Amino acid sequence: MITADSARRVVVGKEMTQLKRYDGPFQDNARWQSVTLRPDDVIVAAPMKSGTTWVQSICAMLLFRATGFDAPLSRLSPWIDMKDTPIEDVVARLEAQAHRRILKSHTPLDGLPTAEGVKTVFVARHPLDSALSWYHHLHNMDSPAMMTSLGFPPEISLYPTTDDRTWLREWVMADSAPAGESQSMNAYLDHARIAWEQRDRDDLVLLHYADLSADLEGQMRALAERLGAQVPDELWAELLEAASFKQMSARPEVWTPTQPFHDRAAFFREGRSGGGAALLEPEVLEAYRERAAQVLPAELNTWLHRPEQ
Repeated sequence: MITADSARRVVVGKEMTQLKRYDGPFQDNARWQSVTLRPDDVIVAAPMKSGTTWVQSICAMLLFRATGFDAPLSRLSPWIDMKDTPIEDVVARLEAQAHRRILKSHTPLDGLPTAEGVKTVFVARHPLDSALSWYHHLHNMDSPAMMTSLGFPPEISLYPTTDDRTWLREWVMADSAPAGESQSMNAYLDHARIAWEQRDRDDLVLLHYADLSADLEGQMRALAERLGAQVPDELWAELLEAASFKQMSARPEVWTPTQPFHDRAAFFREGRSGGGAALLEPEVLEAYRERAAQVLPAELNTWLHRPEQ
Protein backbone atom coordinates (compact mmCIF):
# COMPACT_ATOMS: atom_id res chain seq x y z
CA MET A 1 0.00 0.00 0.00
CA ILE A 2 1.22 3.51 -0.80
CA THR A 3 1.15 5.71 2.27
CA ALA A 4 1.12 9.50 2.31
CA ASP A 5 4.83 9.54 3.23
CA SER A 6 6.07 6.91 0.80
CA ALA A 7 3.98 8.44 -1.98
CA ARG A 8 6.21 11.49 -1.98
CA ARG A 9 9.25 9.47 -3.03
CA VAL A 10 9.01 9.21 -6.80
CA VAL A 11 11.32 9.54 -9.76
CA VAL A 12 9.84 11.57 -12.60
CA GLY A 13 10.07 9.61 -15.82
CA LYS A 14 10.64 12.61 -18.08
CA GLU A 15 12.39 15.85 -17.24
CA MET A 16 10.51 18.92 -18.47
CA THR A 17 13.48 19.77 -20.67
CA GLN A 18 12.71 16.62 -22.67
CA LEU A 19 9.07 17.52 -23.15
CA LYS A 20 7.52 19.80 -25.73
CA ARG A 21 6.81 23.26 -24.36
CA TYR A 22 3.23 24.51 -24.51
CA ASP A 23 3.13 28.11 -23.32
CA GLY A 24 0.34 30.55 -24.10
CA PRO A 25 -1.55 33.44 -22.53
CA PHE A 26 -3.63 31.17 -20.27
CA GLN A 27 -1.68 27.93 -19.84
CA ASP A 28 1.95 26.86 -19.44
CA ASN A 29 3.00 23.25 -19.04
CA ALA A 30 6.28 24.36 -17.43
CA ARG A 31 4.22 24.72 -14.25
CA TRP A 32 4.44 20.91 -13.98
CA GLN A 33 8.10 21.35 -13.01
CA SER A 34 6.89 22.42 -9.57
CA VAL A 35 4.77 19.28 -9.05
CA THR A 36 6.32 16.19 -7.47
CA LEU A 37 4.35 13.27 -8.83
CA ARG A 38 3.40 10.41 -6.54
CA PRO A 39 3.21 6.82 -7.79
CA ASP A 40 -0.56 6.61 -7.33
CA ASP A 41 -1.44 9.94 -8.99
CA VAL A 42 -3.98 10.14 -11.80
CA ILE A 43 -3.62 12.77 -14.54
CA VAL A 44 -6.76 13.56 -16.54
CA ALA A 45 -5.77 15.18 -19.84
CA ALA A 46 -7.98 16.29 -22.71
CA PRO A 47 -8.56 19.06 -25.23
CA MET A 48 -10.87 21.81 -24.01
CA LYS A 49 -14.56 20.88 -23.67
CA SER A 50 -14.02 17.19 -24.36
CA GLY A 51 -15.31 15.74 -21.09
CA THR A 52 -12.45 16.63 -18.76
CA THR A 53 -14.65 17.63 -15.82
CA TRP A 54 -16.86 14.59 -16.34
CA VAL A 55 -13.91 12.21 -16.18
CA GLN A 56 -12.29 14.05 -13.26
CA SER A 57 -15.55 13.58 -11.37
CA ILE A 58 -15.79 9.92 -12.30
CA CYS A 59 -12.21 9.34 -11.16
CA ALA A 60 -12.95 11.05 -7.84
CA MET A 61 -16.05 8.94 -7.28
CA LEU A 62 -14.19 5.73 -8.09
CA LEU A 63 -11.08 6.46 -6.05
CA PHE A 64 -12.87 7.86 -3.00
CA ARG A 65 -15.96 5.62 -3.27
CA ALA A 66 -18.20 8.63 -2.67
CA THR A 67 -20.41 11.12 -4.49
CA GLY A 68 -19.78 14.06 -2.17
CA PHE A 69 -16.49 15.61 -1.11
CA ASP A 70 -15.24 18.15 1.39
CA ALA A 71 -14.10 20.54 -1.35
CA PRO A 72 -15.23 21.51 -4.88
CA LEU A 73 -13.78 19.36 -7.64
CA SER A 74 -11.52 22.12 -8.96
CA ARG A 75 -9.75 22.38 -5.59
CA LEU A 76 -9.63 18.62 -5.14
CA SER A 77 -8.35 18.13 -8.68
CA PRO A 78 -6.55 21.31 -9.79
CA TRP A 79 -5.79 22.40 -13.33
CA ILE A 80 -2.00 22.48 -13.22
CA ASP A 81 -1.32 24.36 -16.49
CA MET A 82 -3.72 27.26 -15.84
CA LYS A 83 -2.03 30.54 -14.95
CA ASP A 84 -4.86 32.13 -12.94
CA THR A 85 -3.50 30.74 -9.63
CA PRO A 86 0.14 30.92 -8.51
CA ILE A 87 1.67 27.49 -8.93
CA GLU A 88 3.02 27.69 -5.37
CA ASP A 89 -0.55 27.82 -4.06
CA VAL A 90 -1.59 24.88 -6.24
CA VAL A 91 1.37 22.80 -5.10
CA ALA A 92 0.74 23.60 -1.44
CA ARG A 93 -2.81 22.28 -1.71
CA LEU A 94 -1.61 19.17 -3.55
CA GLU A 95 1.10 18.44 -1.01
CA ALA A 96 -1.49 18.60 1.76
CA GLN A 97 -3.55 15.83 0.13
CA ALA A 98 -2.82 12.46 1.75
CA HIS A 99 -5.24 10.56 -0.54
CA ARG A 100 -4.75 9.60 -4.17
CA ARG A 101 -4.57 12.74 -6.24
CA ILE A 102 -6.26 13.65 -9.51
CA LEU A 103 -4.51 16.31 -11.60
CA LYS A 104 -6.10 18.10 -14.54
CA SER A 105 -4.39 19.20 -17.76
CA HIS A 106 -5.26 20.46 -21.22
CA THR A 107 -1.69 19.94 -22.43
CA PRO A 108 -1.05 17.34 -25.17
CA LEU A 109 0.63 14.21 -23.88
CA ASP A 110 4.01 15.05 -25.38
CA GLY A 111 4.11 17.97 -22.94
CA LEU A 112 3.20 16.07 -19.78
CA PRO A 113 5.58 14.29 -17.38
CA THR A 114 5.27 10.63 -16.50
CA ALA A 115 6.38 8.68 -13.45
CA GLU A 116 6.32 5.10 -12.26
CA GLY A 117 2.83 4.17 -11.10
CA VAL A 118 1.14 7.33 -12.37
CA LYS A 119 -1.89 6.78 -14.59
CA THR A 120 -2.85 9.21 -17.35
CA VAL A 121 -6.44 9.24 -18.60
CA PHE A 122 -6.92 10.92 -21.98
CA VAL A 123 -10.43 11.95 -23.00
CA ALA A 124 -11.40 12.46 -26.64
CA ARG A 125 -14.53 13.91 -28.20
CA HIS A 126 -15.67 14.65 -31.73
CA PRO A 127 -13.74 17.89 -32.36
CA LEU A 128 -16.74 19.66 -33.89
CA ASP A 129 -18.72 19.02 -30.71
CA SER A 130 -15.81 20.20 -28.57
CA ALA A 131 -15.48 23.35 -30.66
CA LEU A 132 -19.19 24.16 -30.46
CA SER A 133 -19.12 23.63 -26.72
CA TRP A 134 -16.06 25.92 -26.52
CA TYR A 135 -17.99 28.65 -28.35
CA HIS A 136 -20.77 28.56 -25.75
CA HIS A 137 -18.21 28.22 -22.95
CA LEU A 138 -16.59 31.49 -24.03
CA HIS A 139 -19.95 33.27 -23.99
CA ASN A 140 -20.54 32.02 -20.46
CA MET A 141 -17.20 33.27 -19.17
CA ASP A 142 -17.05 36.47 -17.14
CA SER A 143 -14.44 37.81 -19.52
CA PRO A 144 -13.30 40.89 -17.52
CA ALA A 145 -12.89 38.81 -14.36
CA MET A 146 -11.04 36.06 -16.19
CA MET A 147 -8.67 38.45 -17.95
CA THR A 148 -7.98 40.27 -14.69
CA SER A 149 -7.13 36.99 -12.93
CA LEU A 150 -4.58 36.28 -15.66
CA GLY A 151 -2.99 39.72 -15.46
CA PHE A 152 -4.49 41.12 -18.66
CA PRO A 153 -6.51 44.33 -19.08
CA PRO A 154 -10.19 43.52 -18.41
CA GLU A 155 -11.29 45.21 -21.63
CA ILE A 156 -9.69 42.43 -23.68
CA SER A 157 -12.69 40.31 -24.59
CA LEU A 158 -12.94 36.53 -24.82
CA TYR A 159 -16.43 36.68 -26.32
CA PRO A 160 -17.04 35.43 -29.87
CA THR A 161 -18.37 38.17 -32.13
CA THR A 162 -20.44 36.01 -34.49
CA ASP A 163 -23.24 33.45 -34.25
CA ASP A 164 -22.34 29.83 -33.58
CA ARG A 165 -22.64 28.62 -37.20
CA THR A 166 -20.41 31.39 -38.54
CA TRP A 167 -17.90 30.90 -35.74
CA LEU A 168 -17.72 27.12 -36.30
CA ARG A 169 -17.41 27.59 -40.06
CA GLU A 170 -14.48 29.95 -39.52
CA TRP A 171 -12.96 27.49 -37.05
CA VAL A 172 -13.02 24.78 -39.72
CA MET A 173 -11.76 26.95 -42.57
CA ALA A 174 -8.95 28.69 -40.66
CA ASP A 175 -5.50 27.39 -41.53
CA SER A 176 -3.84 27.86 -38.15
CA ALA A 177 -1.02 25.66 -36.92
CA PRO A 178 -1.13 23.92 -33.52
CA ALA A 179 0.22 26.11 -30.74
CA GLY A 180 0.45 26.00 -26.97
CA GLU A 181 -2.69 28.03 -26.37
CA SER A 182 -4.44 27.37 -29.67
CA GLN A 183 -7.99 26.08 -29.78
CA SER A 184 -7.80 25.73 -33.56
CA MET A 185 -9.06 22.73 -35.47
CA ASN A 186 -5.48 21.70 -36.19
CA ALA A 187 -4.61 21.85 -32.50
CA TYR A 188 -7.57 19.60 -31.57
CA LEU A 189 -6.62 17.05 -34.21
CA ASP A 190 -2.97 17.16 -33.18
CA HIS A 191 -3.92 16.66 -29.52
CA ALA A 192 -5.78 13.47 -30.41
CA ARG A 193 -3.04 12.26 -32.76
CA ILE A 194 -0.36 12.58 -30.07
CA ALA A 195 -2.44 10.56 -27.60
CA TRP A 196 -3.23 7.93 -30.23
CA GLU A 197 0.45 7.46 -31.01
CA GLN A 198 1.02 6.63 -27.32
CA ARG A 199 -2.06 4.42 -26.91
CA ASP A 200 -0.01 1.27 -26.19
CA ARG A 201 1.46 2.74 -23.00
CA ASP A 202 0.53 0.60 -19.99
CA ASP A 203 0.00 3.73 -17.92
CA LEU A 204 -2.37 5.40 -20.41
CA VAL A 205 -6.15 5.02 -20.60
CA LEU A 206 -7.98 6.36 -23.67
CA LEU A 207 -11.64 7.28 -23.23
CA HIS A 208 -14.14 8.72 -25.69
CA TYR A 209 -17.05 10.99 -24.83
CA ALA A 210 -19.36 8.97 -27.09
CA ASP A 211 -18.55 5.75 -25.24
CA LEU A 212 -19.17 7.39 -21.87
CA SER A 213 -22.52 8.64 -23.14
CA ALA A 214 -23.55 5.29 -24.61
CA ASP A 215 -22.29 2.95 -21.87
CA LEU A 216 -21.44 4.84 -18.70
CA GLU A 217 -21.46 1.74 -16.51
CA GLY A 218 -19.19 -0.27 -18.79
CA GLN A 219 -16.76 2.61 -19.13
CA MET A 220 -16.71 3.33 -15.40
CA ARG A 221 -16.14 -0.30 -14.48
CA ALA A 222 -13.30 -0.59 -17.00
CA LEU A 223 -11.75 2.63 -15.72
CA ALA A 224 -12.00 1.46 -12.12
CA GLU A 225 -10.06 -1.67 -13.04
CA ARG A 226 -7.34 0.32 -14.82
CA LEU A 227 -6.99 2.69 -11.86
CA GLY A 228 -7.01 -0.12 -9.29
CA ALA A 229 -10.10 1.36 -7.63
CA GLN A 230 -11.94 -1.10 -5.39
CA VAL A 231 -15.65 -0.24 -5.55
CA PRO A 232 -18.09 -2.31 -3.45
CA ASP A 233 -20.90 -3.86 -5.48
CA GLU A 234 -23.55 -2.13 -3.40
CA LEU A 235 -22.10 1.30 -4.25
CA TRP A 236 -22.18 1.07 -8.03
CA ALA A 237 -25.79 2.17 -8.49
CA GLU A 238 -25.18 5.34 -6.46
CA LEU A 239 -21.99 6.19 -8.35
CA LEU A 240 -23.56 5.61 -11.74
CA GLU A 241 -26.51 7.84 -10.90
CA ALA A 242 -24.24 10.61 -9.59
CA ALA A 243 -22.02 10.42 -12.69
CA SER A 244 -24.91 10.84 -15.11
CA PHE A 245 -25.04 14.11 -17.03
CA LYS A 246 -28.38 14.96 -15.45
CA GLN A 247 -27.04 14.66 -11.92
CA MET A 248 -23.73 16.35 -12.74
CA SER A 249 -25.51 19.38 -14.18
CA ALA A 250 -27.78 19.53 -11.13
CA ARG A 251 -24.78 20.07 -8.81
CA PRO A 252 -22.75 22.90 -10.40
CA GLU A 253 -21.49 24.02 -6.99
CA VAL A 254 -19.59 20.72 -6.73
CA TRP A 255 -18.45 20.02 -10.27
CA THR A 256 -18.13 23.34 -12.14
CA PRO A 257 -14.57 24.73 -12.26
CA THR A 258 -13.82 27.81 -10.19
CA GLN A 259 -13.07 30.09 -13.14
CA PRO A 260 -15.54 33.03 -13.31
CA PHE A 261 -18.78 32.25 -15.16
CA HIS A 262 -21.99 34.18 -15.66
CA ASP A 263 -23.98 31.01 -14.96
CA ARG A 264 -22.19 28.11 -13.27
CA ALA A 265 -25.01 25.71 -14.13
CA ALA A 266 -24.59 26.54 -17.83
CA PHE A 267 -21.11 24.99 -17.75
CA PHE A 268 -22.97 21.72 -18.40
CA ARG A 269 -24.81 22.91 -21.50
CA GLU A 270 -26.36 19.90 -23.22
CA GLY A 271 -23.90 17.03 -23.08
CA ARG A 272 -25.13 15.62 -26.37
CA SER A 273 -23.10 14.65 -29.40
CA GLY A 274 -23.53 15.47 -33.07
CA GLY A 275 -24.49 19.13 -32.70
CA GLY A 276 -21.33 20.44 -34.31
CA ALA A 277 -21.64 18.46 -37.53
CA ALA A 278 -25.37 19.18 -37.74
CA LEU A 279 -24.73 22.93 -37.57
CA LEU A 280 -22.41 23.13 -40.56
CA GLU A 281 -23.28 23.50 -44.22
CA PRO A 282 -22.52 20.33 -46.25
CA GLU A 283 -19.54 21.85 -48.06
CA VAL A 284 -17.96 23.05 -44.81
CA LEU A 285 -18.50 19.68 -43.16
CA GLU A 286 -16.88 18.01 -46.15
CA ALA A 287 -13.91 20.38 -45.89
CA TYR A 288 -13.53 19.40 -42.25
CA ARG A 289 -13.66 15.70 -43.07
CA GLU A 290 -11.08 16.08 -45.81
CA ARG A 291 -8.70 17.93 -43.50
CA ALA A 292 -9.12 15.36 -40.71
CA ALA A 293 -8.48 12.50 -43.14
CA GLN A 294 -5.28 14.18 -44.28
CA VAL A 295 -3.72 14.58 -40.84
CA LEU A 296 -5.05 11.60 -38.87
CA PRO A 297 -4.35 7.88 -39.28
CA ALA A 298 -7.42 6.16 -40.69
CA GLU A 299 -8.11 4.14 -37.53
CA LEU A 300 -7.89 7.23 -35.33
CA ASN A 301 -10.04 9.24 -37.75
CA THR A 302 -12.81 6.66 -37.41
CA TRP A 303 -12.43 6.31 -33.63
CA LEU A 304 -12.35 10.05 -32.97
CA HIS A 305 -15.30 11.08 -35.11
CA ARG A 306 -18.08 9.40 -33.21
CA PRO A 307 -20.96 9.83 -33.49
CA GLU A 308 -20.70 10.89 -37.13
CA GLN A 309 -23.65 12.02 -39.19
